[in-house]
Amino acid sequence: MDAALGPPEKMAENSEELTPMMSQYFELCREYDDSLVLFQVGDFYETFCEAAERTARLLEIALTKREDSTGTYPMAGIPIDSAESYVETLLDAGYRIAVADQVQDPEEATGVVDRAVTRIVTPGTLTEDELLDTDDNNFVACLTEDPDRYGLALLDVSTGDFYATSARREEAVADEVSRFAPAEAIVEPGASGTATDVFDADCMVSPYDPEAFESEAARGKVEAYFGAPDSLLAGSAEIRACGALLAYAEYTRGGEDGRLDYLNHLTRYEPREYMLLDRVALSSLELFERRGVHGDADVTLLGVLDETACALGSRKLKDWLRRPLLDPERIEARLDAVEEWTRDVQAREAAREQLRDVYDIERLIARISRGRANARDLRSLKATLDVVPELKAELRDFESEKLVELRADLDELAEIRDLIDRAVREDPPREITEGDVIKQGYDEELDRLRETEREGKEWIDSLEATERERTGIDSLKVGHNSVHGYYIEVTNPNLDSVPDDYTRRQTLKNSERFYTPELKQREDEILRAESRADDLEHELFREVRATVAAESERVQAVADA
Repeated sequence: MDAALGPPEKMAENSEELTPMMSQYFELCREYDDSLVLFQVGDFYETFCEAAERTARLLEIALTKREDSTGTYPMAGIPIDSAESYVETLLDAGYRIAVADQVQDPEEATGVVDRAVTRIVTPGTLTEDELLDTDDNNFVACLTEDPDRYGLALLDVSTGDFYATSARREEAVADEVSRFAPAEAIVEPGASGTATDVFDADCMVSPYDPEAFESEAARGKVEAYFGAPDSLLAGSAEIRACGALLAYAEYTRGGEDGRLDYLNHLTRYEPREYMLLDRVALSSLELFERRGVHGDADVTLLGVLDETACALGSRKLKDWLRRPLLDPERIEARLDAVEEWTRDVQAREAAREQLRDVYDIERLIARISRGRANARDLRSLKATLDVVPELKAELRDFESEKLVELRADLDELAEIRDLIDRAVREDPPREITEGDVIKQGYDEELDRLRETEREGKEWIDSLEATERERTGIDSLKVGHNSVHGYYIEVTNPNLDSVPDDYTRRQTLKNSERFYTPELKQREDEILRAESRADDLEHELFREVRATVAAESERVQAVADA
């Protein structure tokens, strides 16, 4: 086993005597022994012992040490604000990452701050835009093996795309895997030998909890998301693959409730419904990757055909190429729709311009449902949904079956667009805990608090002129800093003119800083209003985000239309 994984040996020797914080780290390493634990300490994620030595080499960061009553431990850390680039390097080195965050306000802690693993980052379950470097799907696969059949499930956690199929031969399963090119795969322990021949060398493959593959557990998991599994899937192998994959996706979310509420559709397909494209064909036809060492990287069939205007269209086109149709009726219906677009140049160009403004709403709604979206994400969702009525207008004169169905299926989600428009500022900050997120007029209590804050600051802005006139000190200044708050600064030559109601706050080399009873009162009012307003804004934003998340199925239906 990799020495960087699991509980550090040196800590294990003194596990009963470790300090509370180091004991937390030790227990998390023991619980998540298949992952490299990044342990939040203030503004950094730290690693210790063998994990620290390994990360220091891989990330080219300083190796320091931490001492406590049980000894000295190597330590290496990365800043939280720029963690993504370091995490990407660790993923490329073949590690899963268990991110252990502080889940308690340090000011409320009576002892060591509580920490818990809030997510597990793996190659196939990425959701962060910084780590998803393309618009392509990023699949994690699951392989099961019954006596007469192999089961295969594939899930893109970032978009909610979920597929399942099965085959009797190992070669057929390998061909299906080649279509989707998963970044990661889990297998039940008995199928590890088969996995070597099914998955490519650059796919991270590992066994997973055997209990997740048991029939009863897998059935219960599938039913919790999609209803009766026998009505959706064909046989035990598929059910066990889907159930285990759902369990793994939940596991990577960390915490007690890992449910992925935005997963609301499962597509089961028969390989024979689509043109057979085995590994050799995919490579020879250069559908997605070019064979030659030299030449233009974009000279693949996808590269030539992909003139799509948004990420949704690009992924849809790749899926069509990955699974070409065989049914003549479905092919003709698609061609009829294409023909109508080619005849109406004006409508086509108008629709194309509209689609240029579309954001990747599959990934947006996934982030919103996971509670990781910020205010900018909500505004991006609204901007995309605003395109829907315009697009429906362009489709109103079309008559082909596919385009008539498309127009009927496009949900304008007017109430969601209206909610976001009323609640969230047009250009909000990236952080959702520091104010300026919620629009004026959305909540009366928030407006009252912001008005108190504004009036207080206006009073302070006028205080300098008022006090100069009252004291006759032309050099008097009113200022603020994060340590001492608001103050009135008077230079040393003018100290004799300081009024009796001034109270000394700070002594500097060439001046003194004071406050007055009224300044102190105003400062307290501003701070109370500002703090309560920031907290209330955060609460209101979370409520809006939860309301939008509740409509994830409708949003995904628009994305899939």
